[in-house]
Amino acid sequence: DVAANQTDDALAALGRAIAANPSNPGPIEARARILIAKGRYQDAYAEYQQMLQRFPSNTDALVNYGLLAGRLGHAEEAESAWQKAVSVDPTQGNAHLYLAEMLSRTGKFAAAIPHFEAFLQGELKFAGDTQPSSEEVASQKAAAGIELGDAYAETNAPDKAAAAYRAAASRATEAHQPR
Repeated sequence: DVAANQTDDALAALGRAIAANPSNPGPIEARARILIAKGRYQDAYAEYQQMLQRFPSNTDALVNYGLLAGRLGHAEEAESAWQKAVSVDPTQGNAHLYLAEMLSRTGKFAAAIPHFEAFLQGELKFAGDTQPSSEEVASQKAAAGIELGDAYAETNAPDKAAAAYRAAASRATEAHQPR
């Protein structure tokens, strides 16, 4: 019960911080993250909706809102949020990956391909304040490479599929080599 009281106190304090300075997205993001950590996904979803009304181009909020929308069964909202995130910042790695995976799951393979490719190319930014380790990124890229190969196979591009699978195998090897 002490933890619940501390959570309630923290949420109340962040609510006061939001009221005192509504132009600062930090407290809204912090409230939403606490709600997520407590499994209060519907409440976090509402926080991100509010945040996006004030800060419609905040890519971290767009990515996280998309995740919550998808979790709560709002696939179109998730897709829209991730589309907007990559249009605001084309280097948003998470947004490209989540969007590609969703498009692929719904049979929109041709639309998924450029997002898998964007995720696989170059250095990308990730939503939030944590950057995955290079091994985690290599592992994610290996998995995304396999999904890219699958998407190419589904769009009748066997040569591109084979190249994507080979690149994925190479990334998988990189991901498991000691540094």
